[in-house]
Amino acid sequence: MVFKKVVVPGAEFWGNPQRLVAMGDVSGDFGDEALFEGVQQLPIFGTFYDAQQKHWYYYLGKYEVTVAQFVTVMGNGNLTEGLAYFYKASGDQKLTRDLEKARLANKQTKMLRLLATPLTWVSWYDYQAFLRRYNLWCYNHPACLTKLPRLPQRLDTSIKSQPDELPGFIRLPTELEWEYAARGGLAALQELQNDRPLYQQVLPFKRSQVKKFAWVKPHNRGKGTTRIGRWQSTYGFHDLFGNVQELMAQTFTAEIIQGKVGALTVRGGSFNDNASRLRSSLRTELGIYQRDREGNMIEVRSPTTGIRVSIGSLVVQSPRFRDDIKAEYQAYTDPKKGFRHQTAAGKSNNDDLMRADDDLQNAHNIIQNLEQNNQQLKAQIGQVRNTLDKANQQAQENQATKALIDTLAKDNNNLKNQLSAIKRALNEAGQKLEDGTRDVCDKLANNAVLILKTAGWHYARATARKKLIDKIKKMDISGRTRQIQSAMQTYEEHLENFDRNFDNYAELVEELGGYPNRFIEPVIKNIRTNDDVLILESLNLLEKHVARANQGIVNIPKWKEEVEKMALKKGVFRN
Repeated sequence: MVFKKVVVPGAEFWGNPQRLVAMGDVSGDFGDEALFEGVQQLPIFGTFYDAQQKHWYYYLGKYEVTVAQFVTVMGNGNLTEGLAYFYKASGDQKLTRDLEKARLANKQTKMLRLLATPLTWVSWYDYQAFLRRYNLWCYNHPACLTKLPRLPQRLDTSIKSQPDELPGFIRLPTELEWEYAARGGLAALQELQNDRPLYQQVLPFKRSQVKKFAWVKPHNRGKGTTRIGRWQSTYGFHDLFGNVQELMAQTFTAEIIQGKVGALTVRGGSFNDNASRLRSSLRTELGIYQRDREGNMIEVRSPTTGIRVSIGSLVVQSPRFRDDIKAEYQAYTDPKKGFRHQTAAGKSNNDDLMRADDDLQNAHNIIQNLEQNNQQLKAQIGQVRNTLDKANQQAQENQATKALIDTLAKDNNNLKNQLSAIKRALNEAGQKLEDGTRDVCDKLANNAVLILKTAGWHYARATARKKLIDKIKKMDISGRTRQIQSAMQTYEEHLENFDRNFDNYAELVEELGGYPNRFIEPVIKNIRTNDDVLILESLNLLEKHVARANQGIVNIPKWKEEVEKMALKKGVFRN
């Protein structure tokens, strides 16, 4: 899996005013449709700390989780077992049927395309099972374990420390993490447009350019999920908008941090949504259970819902780290300058009835007087406090250790063999995906060039035949009608062949446009070594059309006009 770092402002553990960011329907353009997207100023936090750069950050998946990743992990590296698990878990009968047909027929290219689509049609419990198994594999696989980020043992940068022993873990992102990244994060906060941060825009791109960034209606023509990464990224993330809506870590509430608690939360919209509905604040509730046609309660398997993963960690992993953030807490809660009073949690305590500052201060003064007037009592109080702190610390450590031991013990049998199999399978699957994708692009491009060349030839012949017909009509010769009919038949045949070949060509171009440039560029370069003038002219036009398709710009009538112009270009298909 590929993750991208998302930076949040400042070095403070407890936050700072720059971390307060807008969430929800900031524009107010969506009215009742955004009923559950009320605007809030909420603090965004990081999961890991960069002591050199002095900022916090978190990691979010660059792509949505695919069927291939689910099959590989849940099958312990065995494709047959992984597919069997997927067939049982999935509610997508068409996909399972197509996958099995491709497997039995050994159609690897088709199978790779199907496996590269986002994981959907499985239950919430299946997603959780995937996360659990992937974490256990990663913890016991050095190549993966060493790449997981860790918190430092000390937050105080003046004290040298090594990263903590416990690594992060794979989880679903929170709503705040998802929306902050979707809006563009720190870069969008710092860039202004019309005197407002780009962060506050409805979308991180112009709505007129939605084709370049999101697989949604109407330009997806009502089709379902498509391969991940086909469209341009938004601040480094692909498919945050459209393709599939993404599950969040927390359950749905009427507002992001408060209100009635419901079922599951999904963000980002899907292929089933219209482009006009897209927005960074879009949040929807998804059920965990539903009734089937017979009225029985079953688990929801949503065709429009998938997951994108994040990397989490414990809030505190060492006593020394806890001491550092405890020292910072005093400044954070300062009544006059502390940042806490600007947050929702701090504002909830501003009411005099809740705070009772005077009473608390009086109690504090009484304790200080008692300690000052009785050294023995002070010593005893200190001992009690130390004992409680140590007991609390020990209890937390024991509980964490016990939980880790219990988790590891459950899957200890044959774990090493299974993990080795998964490692090999992941490496092989990754290489096969790369090689298979290259072969697909090579075949698509070569076929497209040949079909385009054929289409151009037929259009050039049709044009020449049309001129001949016009010329015969002006001639006074015997059998003119018969010659015109014969020429007209040939003319119509050429036009029909041109249309058929062009339609095939346009379909290939759209498919090629769904692949990254790193696969297409080497193929174009290889074809360009051909010394056939017709091939090279066709290639130039193909390269232009694929580049547009890759940007989400598919203009079939315009392409057809350009092919017709190429066919009539002097020195290409005609002298």
